[in-house]
Amino acid sequence: MLIASGEVCHGGWVVAVSEDLPYVHPPDMYVCRNFQGVLRLTTGCKMLVVDIPIGLPDGSEPRECDVLARRQLSGDVAYSVVLAPSRRALSLEKHKGVQQESGRQFGGHPVDRVSVLRDKICEVDDQIDEQLQSRVRQFHPELTWARLATRSLPPKGTKEGMMARHDLLMGETTSLESLCDWGRSTGRCLRLHELLDALVGLRVAKDILLHPGQPQRVAGHPQQNQKGLRMEIYY
Repeated sequence: MLIASGEVCHGGWVVAVSEDLPYVHPPDMYVCRNFQGVLRLTTGCKMLVVDIPIGLPDGSEPRECDVLARRQLSGDVAYSVVLAPSRRALSLEKHKGVQQESGRQFGGHPVDRVSVLRDKICEVDDQIDEQLQSRVRQFHPELTWARLATRSLPPKGTKEGMMARHDLLMGETTSLESLCDWGRSTGRCLRLHELLDALVGLRVAKDILLHPGQPQRVAGHPQQNQKGLRMEIYY
């Protein structure tokens, strides 16, 4: 049973593919330039989770699942949950326009990060339909880390936060150090915390398949947008 997890990185997407958890063999790691590449790579996977909004709001109000997800986290980590933008926000072409929208729609991320996120959200929204969503779900790594640790972890930008995430994954695989070495070998293409986020997503993908009737997820109302996509976050 193949499962996969994707996280946005400087080189595009870092993708982890595994047969199961705990890993009998180390997950296969890839960097894909775009979401089309992610979908081609994971065609044979039963479940793919990605850390990007799926199911955009039809109006200007934020999705309830994003608001509820922020409430589950504490401190600055809560703002790692991006408020999924409307299609109007995504259609902004000028850098100035993105800057004006960034605080409200993108949780105050820096403008350059907002631009990257906007492009990735567009990639996913262009590809996802109701049928594909049956095997491609949105997850959020910070919610997942908090579930595994039973508390919100320190920010990933701190040494303490990185060590906590590293230690939580040690129970999933004996090959974590070799995977981290692979991540470092990619150079500027990939940051270590992006690798760890992709790896922890495999836990979410497996749990969705094992417990389809009782998934760990945040969902609000309405649960679907006009495109028919469910607005929900798994963790």
